[in-house]
Amino acid sequence: LELRTLLHGNPVLDAEHAAVFSLVKPADATHVAIASGDWDAAATWRDGVIPQANARVLIPRDIVVRLDSVERAPLKTVRVDGTLTFATDVSTQMTVDTLVVDGAGSLIVGTEAAPVANNVSARIVIAGTAPIDAAWDPNQLSRGLISHGNLQMHGAATTSFVALAESPVRGSTQLVLAEMPTGWDRGERIVVTGTDANRNQDEQLEIASVATVGGRTILTVTTPLLHANPLRPGQSIYVTNVSRNVTVQSANVAQTYQRGHVMIMHRPTADIEYVGFYGLGRTDKRNPLYNVELDDSGALVPGTGKNQVGRYAVHFHRTGLHHDDPPAVIRGSAVVDSPGWGIVNHSSHVLVEGNTVFDVVGAAYATEAGDEIGAFRNNIAVRSTGSGAGIESRKDRQDFGHQGDGFWFQGAGIEVEGNVAVGQRHAGFVFFTRGLVEKGLGTIRFLAHNLADPSWAAGQESIDVGSVPIRLFRNNVAFASGTGFESWFHLLGARHAGRSVVEGLKVWSVGSGTSVFIPYTNNTTFKDVSLVGNLARPVGTGIGRNDVTSNIVFDTVRAEGFAVGVRVPVNGITTIQGGFFRNVRNIEVTTAMSKSRVVAINGVGQFGVLGAAALNGRTQHDIFMQANFNPKELDLSRLFNPDVILLGTVNYNGKQLYYLEQAAGFVPFKSGSAAAYVPAELLDKTNQQLFDQYGLALGGVVAPATATTDSRIQGLIGDPAAYQESLVLRSRKYTNQLAGYRLVYSREDGTQVRDQQPVDLREGWNLIVRPIGGRTRTFLVFGDVTGPSFTLNSGIQLVINPLDLKSGFVVRGTVRDNSTGSKT
Repeated sequence: LELRTLLHGNPVLDAEHAAVFSLVKPADATHVAIASGDWDAAATWRDGVIPQANARVLIPRDIVVRLDSVERAPLKTVRVDGTLTFATDVSTQMTVDTLVVDGAGSLIVGTEAAPVANNVSARIVIAGTAPIDAAWDPNQLSRGLISHGNLQMHGAATTSFVALAESPVRGSTQLVLAEMPTGWDRGERIVVTGTDANRNQDEQLEIASVATVGGRTILTVTTPLLHANPLRPGQSIYVTNVSRNVTVQSANVAQTYQRGHVMIMHRPTADIEYVGFYGLGRTDKRNPLYNVELDDSGALVPGTGKNQVGRYAVHFHRTGLHHDDPPAVIRGSAVVDSPGWGIVNHSSHVLVEGNTVFDVVGAAYATEAGDEIGAFRNNIAVRSTGSGAGIESRKDRQDFGHQGDGFWFQGAGIEVEGNVAVGQRHAGFVFFTRGLVEKGLGTIRFLAHNLADPSWAAGQESIDVGSVPIRLFRNNVAFASGTGFESWFHLLGARHAGRSVVEGLKVWSVGSGTSVFIPYTNNTTFKDVSLVGNLARPVGTGIGRNDVTSNIVFDTVRAEGFAVGVRVPVNGITTIQGGFFRNVRNIEVTTAMSKSRVVAINGVGQFGVLGAAALNGRTQHDIFMQANFNPKELDLSRLFNPDVILLGTVNYNGKQLYYLEQAAGFVPFKSGSAAAYVPAELLDKTNQQLFDQYGLALGGVVAPATATTDSRIQGLIGDPAAYQESLVLRSRKYTNQLAGYRLVYSREDGTQVRDQQPVDLREGWNLIVRPIGGRTRTFLVFGDVTGPSFTLNSGIQLVINPLDLKSGFVVRGTVRDNSTGSKT
């Protein structure tokens, strides 16, 4: 099979390959198969000696060995260059420390056409009762199943999860299912998901029977239910079956670093269906990564490797990247109990479909580097406990996805559809789209030929991971989790017109109070999204953002039961159309952070009404205009940027909203209460006076005198404004050269003007007033002889070199903690 995506001559892959196969050198084999036959047949083995405990086994090419027995004696290694197959009609077991399949080899534990029968079992037990021998395996690749070849594992077909048709009843032993599942039998282990984001209500139970009674599917369990969780229309509780008759499991789960792992490596020739992976994974997301380091001789540097990356429960590792090549497949399988991640796609093309992952730490499902392709469809993630550390707290180690997430995506080039995330400490779904920095490879980039539209790469072979739109995100569900959906560092620097679309997302019962959080996110549409908070006591936020979020479309969003339904981005163009909002503040608009912010509220479907008990003394508003006179960067000039909020609603079609503070007679900066950095020229003047004297107005314009009010809107409603000509300051906005400052600016038509009249500046904000186009205009310039220092928050100061500051600048500076004197 020719695989275009297989990287030959890549030093990183070559080194990995060599490290794996150094563990199973043919010369070290103690038992070699010499003929095709059964494992327990003496004629199969050299000298007629059947492998016993601690054997090092080699199955050469063109030899087929069939295991049809339960072998509990732990083997040291098994190398498969030929074929190792498990019987499908009797129970089998192999206990082994390290099982390696060569690129030309095959491990077959059932096939799609002939899976392991449902009345028998097939087990691979990863032995491990002592630490890994670092002299033999300094890279810690051993103690697991590592396949470079043809891996086929097929158990009896099993439906991973189904929804309940009725709310569970406390004390009952019966659950009513929405459909009849396949392959659920007496004695199997199930998990009923809880609904409370603040406490674990999952119930692990044993099946007594599944039957159709009076047209309903009744699942009977052996012990009574402990919880009753009534549901609202459109919400579901799920039951997931974590039992499988084909399994890979660790013999020793008590010692994290002695567990086994599964790695499908360098080739996508893996087809895994209805397999259980239990107690696997050594990478511990409770603690920061501490990777292996080797000295010049290839030996382990003492003290390193205490928490090695990449030893996950089920890990597809650099198997190839091209949409036209067939993907590796894991379907209908169960991963239970991992200290790190469950099912991982690392720089691979994988179809992850219909699986269940339960009781892991970092993330149930993950993409690791950012260049991954493939799909995650119809999976369920239940209960990820998380590290408790911040999302970027381990950035220096390139250690992400440790907070307890259902689905962690380092890149956006995958399809995500029909999945359920429940009981996640952090979030149901996270797109953290930053290319991983990997040793020997640098920062990972996304291949252009894998883009939905390769033209987005503008002729380049690859594109920054953060510039890749989400390939597909549709009809996913998150509940009983910290947040439902998050996107970070997404499409901020993209130089193409592609957008991400989050469609059909449902989120309810979130612990943080924020259903959707989209910091550092650009060019994203939320379509047909349903977010339900606490209707009896509205708190938190339906959709939140930070001060960098921009260009978001909210298309038919339903948000109810929150203190704030949508916090409108302070940058770019925001469109809100259709939908239903029932919150204390349905739509909250805060002062713009950029010159180009426009908010278009077009035809909102309906604003719902909250009762007096839910409001608890608060006033409900459909739109709440919140002026901010203290931007955290202390950039006074931002207050005067044009801030356009347009209404296209039935009641106010063709109108514009203004902050109450934009009224002509309002005094924005009063002596004694204004921030210390506000220059004296602006104190104690009305908006109209500021505009007449300096051409400065909050939000770029003074509200018209004819503007009216509405009890449901915190703001002024008037005709659209005519804004002044846009001017762009080209000389430095921040400077430590106070004498002879020369103003340079551009007009709206692109004409650049260099002022011939130099001015001397004072420390702090300076007003440079000029007549331009028949109007008085003012430029705000900050002078500081030591270099501007802007206080970010109490005790923290960002010290910036003014020479680094320009349009689109990146600041490389120092954070100093004034309380301790320490610097970072």
